[in-house]
Amino acid sequence: MRKTRPAYPSLLWAHMLAFALIAFTATSAMSQTVVEKRLAALQPCSNLKLTQKVMGRPVTLAIDKLIDVTLSRATVKMAGDDVTVSFVGGVSCETSEQSAIKGDASVDLTASAVGNLADCSIRSLSITPTRFGGSLGEVVKGTWEPLIRPKLEADARAMLVDACTKFVTGK
Repeated sequence: MRKTRPAYPSLLWAHMLAFALIAFTATSAMSQTVVEKRLAALQPCSNLKLTQKVMGRPVTLAIDKLIDVTLSRATVKMAGDDVTVSFVGGVSCETSEQSAIKGDASVDLTASAVGNLADCSIRSLSITPTRFGGSLGEVVKGTWEPLIRPKLEADARAMLVDACTKFVTGK
């Protein structure tokens, strides 16, 4: 027998799903909205480390300090147990003080996900950059497809499934 959930908790979960999708793409100490402040607490820049060969030797570049995060628009649509979330936003990061190479990078993103509350499946997920900027923007752009996008989407998928499971089970 299938559990029936009231509409309001489902709507709340849908908002949580949208926030979870964007949560690991942005963070900021200077955020203005509640959502941006929540995203800031997740420190998404902290794992942005890229290894490039310089003169035949691997050099790790850590662009791991948050500058800013923006959320321009977020949309949540529900039809039965199906939830579609989308957002437009961006994140800016810089190298830490200890880095031998100094610089910053920013990326503007659009993202969307389609999930189902009944079985916590994520039917589709995409995170697409619309603009790269900053002194290290070309480095991030060059590693987006082979390294950053797959990891970001895998992390987002796991986070969304986890959020759904916690919501459905109440744990």
